[in-house]
Amino acid sequence: MKYLLSIFALFILSTFGFSQKSPFTFEAGYISEGVTNIDGGAETGSAYLGMIDLSATFNTETAGLWNNGIFYVQLESTHGGTPSFDYIGDLQVSSNIENGNYTYLYQLWFSQEIGNFSILAGIHDLNADFFTSEYAGEYINSSFGIMPSASLNVPVAIFPRTSLSGFVKYQISENASFQTGIYDGNPLIDDTDPYINDFNISQSDGALIVSELWIPTLNKSGYNGTLKLGGYYHTNEFASIYNSNDLVKGNYGVYTILDQIIIPENETGSSMGLFATFGYAPSKINVCNYSWSIGANYYAPLSNRKNDIIGLGMHNAKFNLLQDDSSILSHTETAIECFYKLTISDNIQLQPEIQYIINPGAEGNYNNATVGIIRAYINL
Repeated sequence: MKYLLSIFALFILSTFGFSQKSPFTFEAGYISEGVTNIDGGAETGSAYLGMIDLSATFNTETAGLWNNGIFYVQLESTHGGTPSFDYIGDLQVSSNIENGNYTYLYQLWFSQEIGNFSILAGIHDLNADFFTSEYAGEYINSSFGIMPSASLNVPVAIFPRTSLSGFVKYQISENASFQTGIYDGNPLIDDTDPYINDFNISQSDGALIVSELWIPTLNKSGYNGTLKLGGYYHTNEFASIYNSNDLVKGNYGVYTILDQIIIPENETGSSMGLFATFGYAPSKINVCNYSWSIGANYYAPLSNRKNDIIGLGMHNAKFNLLQDDSSILSHTETAIECFYKLTISDNIQLQPEIQYIINPGAEGNYNNATVGIIRAYINL
């Protein structure tokens, strides 16, 4: 909590005490969310979730120091229930802010641009720059963020457990780039370090190395698109899912992400974007063998609602789960999400939605779940 109070004080100073040319930029946001498991899953029930997000940026160029340097700090505080754990039983987690009650340092890094290169070092969320889809990012189900074929197989520096890292990006052309990063292989656990401020590097942690190539898909005017080809490798030893005594050195996965405009923006401001993702990891040592998603977003669906979005997406993941009799059950869990994102003002958005989760838990123990979510975004 001391971090939140400090950054809040800086936010107040930014509002009342800095000029428009200040090198400091401060942002504050709150996500408020109600989740109800209407039917199916482990049991019906409702939960409230919330997240405070505070950040500060210092621009070295605006400060008159040197060009293209950025210092960034971000603090978060999550609170409320855990509906996937308590009610739904899904492995992919229906809400991407579900975390329980924690206050913590989330990111703290420095970045510098040098010609076509940019470098970043510090405490960083891998999913801020890798495994990202512009269109899938509008969805609330966690699997539309980083795919479970990575996040459930190896320790990954993502919300809410980030880690020390460094990465380099090279801008090949205006629309093509390559980036690679290395992350501490064992992000901290909330229960042992609730403020997530004890960052150490240990040889036993190993390292996670991830690389990604971005290339444009079409040159036709209005049909902008990006194809991302990526892969990761974790240097630690991993146990076989068939025999915990059988250790394998290293673990890896590959993935691809497509964002594509399929209906260009017209005179009313409407347009449609499609996304598709696929991730694969070897089945011998990984709980999630593969995952894929597909979906489409329709922007400005009504002539008088220029900033609204309608989205429909599906995510599927295959899980290999060890049973009590030492056999392996291979089954899929599928999440279908439909939302309408309503822009109330420059600072407030409301997103009601329905998720239908097929085979939650991937073991056949629960009926398909129908989940209702209402989320509000408030930004200052």
